[in-house]
Amino acid sequence: MELTEIIRTLWQRKVALAIVVGLALLAALSTVYRISPSGLSSRSYEFGAAQAQLLVDSPRSSLLDLTQETPPLAERAAVYAQFMRSNAIKAAIAEEAGIPVNQVTTEGPYTAAGATQNIPRPAETRSNEIRGEGKLYRLVFDYQPDLPVISIYAQAPTEAAAVKLASGTVKGVSEYVSKLEDESAVPEQARTHIRELGPAEGGTVNSGVDPLVMLLAFIAALLAGCGVIVGAVALRRGLREAAVAARTPAEQANPLDGLSLDPTVLAIDSEESATARRRRAKRAAS
Repeated sequence: MELTEIIRTLWQRKVALAIVVGLALLAALSTVYRISPSGLSSRSYEFGAAQAQLLVDSPRSSLLDLTQETPPLAERAAVYAQFMRSNAIKAAIAEEAGIPVNQVTTEGPYTAAGATQNIPRPAETRSNEIRGEGKLYRLVFDYQPDLPVISIYAQAPTEAAAVKLASGTVKGVSEYVSKLEDESAVPEQARTHIRELGPAEGGTVNSGVDPLVMLLAFIAALLAGCGVIVGAVALRRGLREAAVAARTPAEQANPLDGLSLDPTVLAIDSEESATARRRRAKRAAS
């Protein structure tokens, strides 16, 4: 079927074409929205992310005093990065951030001894991480090799909540450590000071659907629908032609078709034949 005939076939069936266009639009929308009886809901996953860093320091800051050695503080930072995943620290962080503790999950660190980063995790650890992926508030801790610095990565439903969670982590850890030191009567000169390296910074992450995917879905659905219309018309036409051919089989032409069978004409022809016979008889007798 030629293109012009296809276009003519589709144009002659405007109702079916309108239905196909509507279904194509619905298919395109379904790539961006979830369609349900209650209405439309966006498929894009938008959340807030923030980052902060804390310094595990001494009363006389190692950032200012060049006589201070940082390797012991770096070792303590590695211990703290593990310690910050404990339930006690998580409860302190949740209280400081003002969120339910059962909505917070913690992960990390991903740096092993010897400064090896991104170490493979056992299956049991990974299963716990997957279980926590449904939580609204997530914290990931990691430390810098040979530096007394711990990086905090926070995720929350909004940017403001993520920033608040990251800042609350620094304050929660600091207050919890100070509380333990007070209970143990640790001398001031031997205490650990948790310092925030600048305010937490955050932003919004939106994993929305690419508009190109929506356009391709519309085109694909439209072409498929038009193909169904044209195919149905061609099939119907073929079945109709086959039915006509079955009802009227080929026959040879009858040479008497079209001749008049009027009785008056037949009578005249018979009278003329009799006259001709009498004339022939008279000529024969003479």
